[in-house]
Amino acid sequence: MLAGAVLCWGALSADCRAQTEDDLLRACAFELSQEIKRRFTPADFPDELRRAGVEGIVSVRLTVSRGGAFGGSSLVRSSGNAVLDIAALRLMGRLFPPSSQAPAECRLGTEFDLTLPLRFFLLGSAAGR
Repeated sequence: MLAGAVLCWGALSADCRAQTEDDLLRACAFELSQEIKRRFTPADFPDELRRAGVEGIVSVRLTVSRGGAFGGSSLVRSSGNAVLDIAALRLMGRLFPPSSQAPAECRLGTEFDLTLPLRFFLLGSAAGR
């Protein structure tokens, strides 16, 4: 039994375009999240916050240009800790510097913004399980 299947023929209907765009953005977000997991280092989590047991979620917006280059990142939602927010923006700048090419999954031929929640947690804490 198929649930939620949509057949798209020839010129895409508005429903098919929306579904396809959502799928493409999900694939891009997934690839970027995998890149963050692969390249995150202990140095990306400020020592003073680790020692104090500070954890949090920072939401950042990443812009990708029509040509498939990163255009920069900005804070969307603060963790409530300015040092953690700055660490998140530094991480994004290190991993996805402006003008660098985005992964193939993110080269969509149109400019778009993608909001990514970055969770900073300590291994062994309730948030890290």
